[in-house]
Amino acid sequence: LPTVEIITNHRVTANRLKEIEKEFDAVLLGFGARLSKSVRCDNDRPEIKGYWGAISMLDKVNLWHKYGIGSPASNELKDKVVVCVGGGFTSMDVVRCSIREGAKKVIMLYRRDEKTIIRNTTYEEYHEAVEEGVEFIFHSAVNTINDEDDVLKSLLIDKFELVPDPNGGRAQLVKIDGASYTIEADYLIPAVSQSADLDLLPPEWDLKMTSW
Repeated sequence: LPTVEIITNHRVTANRLKEIEKEFDAVLLGFGARLSKSVRCDNDRPEIKGYWGAISMLDKVNLWHKYGIGSPASNELKDKVVVCVGGGFTSMDVVRCSIREGAKKVIMLYRRDEKTIIRNTTYEEYHEAVEEGVEFIFHSAVNTINDEDDVLKSLLIDKFELVPDPNGGRAQLVKIDGASYTIEADYLIPAVSQSADLDLLPPEWDLKMTSW
């Protein structure tokens, strides 16, 4: 019977990939998409203290609770105000974990409506998050991150309305003038999608990428 060899605790780099390519007839890369995409707003700078990518945050939660590695995320989140931008399963993991790590207020900010977030996740998960205390703010997006000396202080939020497409397509989001407001926050956690860390790939391979 064919056998499978699994090698653990092995760091793969661009140079190691080139060695692997020479050693085998085919190479499948399956390292996933673990970089949080930005929220694409003014003053969007990951170096701001309080700006915490969703995957990094969830890594910290899981490594501690499952393996005792690192330290509890409650060290950062207890009694804090957490705003998560997104509307999918990763966002749900972020807000529900934030509640369990002791945050005093947890908000999920989503550009579209309640029906869409349920369609993106599940009816059960959405309503369980509501019961646990997550506040959902719909038809909204971050306009500007406000910081003081690279420490997150607040978020300027724009409100939108859904305008039906006369041709029957997807309704368009249109900003409501004069409806913007500010939310004080300790953490902004973007969970709007992930991308792959392509620094792993040898540049001379020149692999072509699609938008996905």
